[in-house]
Amino acid sequence: MADTGKITDKAAALAGQAAAAAGPLAARAKEIAGQAAAAAAPITEQARVRAAQGVDVVAGSLDKATRGKYSKHIHSAATKVETVLDSKSKAAPTDPSLKSDVADLPHAE
Repeated sequence: MADTGKITDKAAALAGQAAAAAGPLAARAKEIAGQAAAAAAPITEQARVRAAQGVDVVAGSLDKATRGKYSKHIHSAATKVETVLDSKSKAAPTDPSLKSDVADLPHAE
């Protein structure tokens, strides 16, 4: 039977090697994630704007189809949806104060 101290030491050594190898990979992954977020920011903003425009078009069409009978309800719902869409654009994805999940991973510095 193998000595548990030797197994523990070997496991610790392997864990240290894995952490040392993962450190640069985690840093590179964080860098690439930042670049992807920066590239996606204008696209997501454009999608948000177009979604808000779509909500306006749908609300107008529904209001016209119901001949104004449900105008208050339609515009109330449209306003709520647009408020949610506007609230999603407040935090820029490239904001350095946002915490990355990668930062939580253990790695050697």
